[in-house]
Amino acid sequence: MTCSETGITYSRGISETVDVVAGNITINISEFPDIYLFDGVPTTSFISEISELSSTTVNASSIKLYWNNNNIEDTSYDVFISTLPETGYTINKNIPISSTNETVITGLVPDTTYYFKLRPRRNEDYGTLSDFIAAKTSSFLPTPTNLIVTERTATKLSIDWDYIEEQLTDFVYFSVQRSNTDTGFIEVAQVNDKTITQYTDENLTQGLQYFYRVLAVGTNGKSEYSNIINTSTLTPQESHPEFISAITNKLGTLITITFDLNLDSSILP
Repeated sequence: MTCSETGITYSRGISETVDVVAGNITINISEFPDIYLFDGVPTTSFISEISELSSTTVNASSIKLYWNNNNIEDTSYDVFISTLPETGYTINKNIPISSTNETVITGLVPDTTYYFKLRPRRNEDYGTLSDFIAAKTSSFLPTPTNLIVTERTATKLSIDWDYIEEQLTDFVYFSVQRSNTDTGFIEVAQVNDKTITQYTDENLTQGLQYFYRVLAVGTNGKSEYSNIINTSTLTPQESHPEFISAITNKLGTLITITFDLNLDSSILP
């Protein structure tokens, strides 16, 4: 009997197709049942093996894998996954060859340890299965909700959001992000206290539209983004000037008063 990745062939010419990485195969080809142990990796078809398989946790449901392999014959890689280190592996995905040698495994369970192996392929030929590495998804990090605007002036916008009150050891900060459209957000602030769920964005342009979103960042990942809100600063016609400072000259004969708006004759009554 010959065991290979593509199937089993017996000395009597009988064959059957199986899909086995490791485990027990029970076969009955006559009136006398036989049990064969197939407890190794599939037979390699060409010489190729990845090296330096490593990982990083992306969030509560995703893990990113990295590896090295310079074999020009490789056409793709099989990624195997298991919740046990030595057994139970199944193919998670097949990845076409690329220059980055990395992939993100998604749809995982929060706060769970997974084990991964990689195998290079040359079309239908199989290289050597790698040793396993372990990686753990982060604990579930809740998403900020109910993001709203609480105050508007000509140069400032204040926002507020809701967040759970339970203690989260994984929490690091809220990332407040802003854009002038509903895409292309940049981070404008980090709020490091989980109990502070508000932020005032200052020194803005009067009469301009802004979009905001918030997410929670943890030690091993990030939450989903909150809802996106859009609002605008007030125009000079809509807003009363806010006093900023008053400075006298050395002789005390001139006082310079600064407001948050540019006061000109076009906006004065």
